[in-house]
Amino acid sequence: MAASNVHSAVQVNLAYELRRLTEYRIHSELSILIGEDEYKPDLCVYPYKELDRKHDIIKMEELPLSAIEIVSPTQLPQAIVTKIEAYLEAGILSCWMVLPYPTTITVYNAETEKTFMEGDIVDEVLNINLPIKDVFY
Repeated sequence: MAASNVHSAVQVNLAYELRRLTEYRIHSELSILIGEDEYKPDLCVYPYKELDRKHDIIKMEELPLSAIEIVSPTQLPQAIVTKIEAYLEAGILSCWMVLPYPTTITVYNAETEKTFMEGDIVDEVLNINLPIKDVFY
């Protein structure tokens, strides 16, 4: 499914902000395998390591630290919550659900979920702290 105008812009903004955190490698639209199922989060956060350009990977078996899903106009948030539950159950440490309108980001981990509408987005598991205004500008 093609991303909408707003979805695309929010995805780039968020990737840009996360990319500034040098301890992580950010991937966009990367296929990850959970058992036999293939998922493609909008963004994935992995520990930083150099890319092995000679031996590319088409479908990642190594799970990311975080998976980020941006809700498109044609998606229901409940469908994203179902994906997030699968991600967390598989062992992904944190997941974000980004709603471009109204502008909210919910950060999930195995213990809690917290929604941010203003100020900073805080992912305590990955020690990430980003101004929400920079994601939705």
